[in-house]
Amino acid sequence: MQVDNSTSRFELLLAHADEGTPTLEEGLPNDSTGDAEAKQDPDVPLNFWDDGGDQNSLPEQRWGVLAPEGKRGDEMLAAIAPLMALRAQEQEAEVKVYRLPSQMTADEAARWRREVFDPVDQLKEELPRYQLLLGDLHELAAPVHEVMGLDGYVGRLAFDAIEDYAAYAQKVVDSENLKKAEAARALFYTVHDGTAATRVGHRSMVEPAVRLAQTALDKGQFPTNDLQMFGRMSDPVPEELFEQAGQTEPAVLMSVSHGAGSPRNGWKSAAAQLAAQGAMSFGREGTLRAEDFQNITFLPKGFWLMFACFGAGTPADSKFRHWLDLLRKARAFPGRPEAVLKSLPVAGSRPFVSAHTKVCLTNPNGPLAILGHLDLAWSYSFQDLDTGKGVKRPARFLRIINNILKGDRYGLSTRELYQASGEANKQLLETYDAEQKAQVEKKSFKVNPKQRGHLWMLRQDLAGYVLLGDPAARLPIVSVRERRRLAREARRAQQQAQAPVHIQTKPSPPQPAPQPEPAPVQAAAVARAPGVETRDLEVMEEAVMGLIAGDTTPKAVAKELGVSVRTVKKWEDVFTDAGRRALAQLKGS
Repeated sequence: MQVDNSTSRFELLLAHADEGTPTLEEGLPNDSTGDAEAKQDPDVPLNFWDDGGDQNSLPEQRWGVLAPEGKRGDEMLAAIAPLMALRAQEQEAEVKVYRLPSQMTADEAARWRREVFDPVDQLKEELPRYQLLLGDLHELAAPVHEVMGLDGYVGRLAFDAIEDYAAYAQKVVDSENLKKAEAARALFYTVHDGTAATRVGHRSMVEPAVRLAQTALDKGQFPTNDLQMFGRMSDPVPEELFEQAGQTEPAVLMSVSHGAGSPRNGWKSAAAQLAAQGAMSFGREGTLRAEDFQNITFLPKGFWLMFACFGAGTPADSKFRHWLDLLRKARAFPGRPEAVLKSLPVAGSRPFVSAHTKVCLTNPNGPLAILGHLDLAWSYSFQDLDTGKGVKRPARFLRIINNILKGDRYGLSTRELYQASGEANKQLLETYDAEQKAQVEKKSFKVNPKQRGHLWMLRQDLAGYVLLGDPAARLPIVSVRERRRLAREARRAQQQAQAPVHIQTKPSPPQPAPQPEPAPVQAAAVARAPGVETRDLEVMEEAVMGLIAGDTTPKAVAKELGVSVRTVKKWEDVFTDAGRRALAQLKGS
């Protein structure tokens, strides 16, 4: 959903699957969230892991699998065996596998996490922070994804056929063995179908994000070799999307469109809904359904960030249902809530991951991961409104794209959304805490229902995004960190090649020991560090500066230079201490 400041209304990215017209044509007034009620998230710990380490390192962070109990889960695990073997080799440890019942409420998922996944007698370092969930939403419930994603790096694989799990696993393995590209393309696409929702999405999200990216690119701070914003301004057609996304170079795509929802007269069958809901809508031109992504090249080994209602899937029930019902009772809803909620599964049917994502992920020439919404998609995710003003937050999603283009793993790159959701939830609960405290102390407290409603919507909207695919996967490119390492090695080799060669023809007579000359405090301090007598001082200094800047870790430096982690940490301590002494001398002079 998006907010158009010119009309002070919210827009919803949902369209009728048959006509391509918006399901919520009138939008919602921006003061309509005042009576919304909030539900507290399950009480689970948020401080499992140390964020100071290398978050891309599987030996440090670990990778594990959560699969449903029973025969179906056994088959899923067998199908992804090559991927599990790859991750076990990469993390130098056995892959932990957890088995869960298929149906779990949010409270049950939180309890499982506390009692099984994170028992108090287990070292946190052994817990897999990268977690791959297996199964569709009726096989492994959506609350598991939400609870584990609070501070873990979580992705889900959901396919109808077991062989599709095997196809995806092999696709990731093959990607790891590809020759890496120098960089990836950054694509920003809007379906300009003439509706308020896509117009506001473009103005409030896509355009500002591209401006930020271009500014950073001009400064050499946005890691791409191709930045494209495209989309015909009228009468959009899928061909323009396929042309850009069909190139063979790795790419990241951000798209804004309506997602296909219920036709005006409802879905003819559950099968029809499973096949089409959440598909990318092109208005009068129809939708991009699952079959349209078969046997084509579309973001090969890339990443798709999709803004659309039900783009990732459809839950058993919407987190916005009771809110829309409150609006209907308060006569603050300009249309009928039933028109929106008609897209949810009917009684007796099941929640599901969108069909087009399944085909894209199994397509060997398709993306490795898709980030989309598992519910109604509103504009709160990129526009904060609790202050009374519409504050654009395009950087929230641009940072995700930037991290992916740097070569970070997909699960790590998308944690921005979960952090933002947690911040909104904390703010929301603080308003309830202040209200309760005032009641106990018998003091007056005035609730700001509009602010509370906006915070509630922000939290729910952000929490609706899910990552489909292996969270440990990443673009097949040379990462920024790898580029820096290669540059250091090249510079070191050049220095060695230019060093003068001394040829000694006869023994030199004994010379008196030279008196040490005064040296800078930093250099002297580093030279006294243990184990550095034969180490190039410039290499050591560069390594320490990388540690201080946060570009690397002691473990990575130790592995690269062939020394112990303890030695690297000693270098850093000596360097820092020497710098402080130098500053103290400067201050006293």
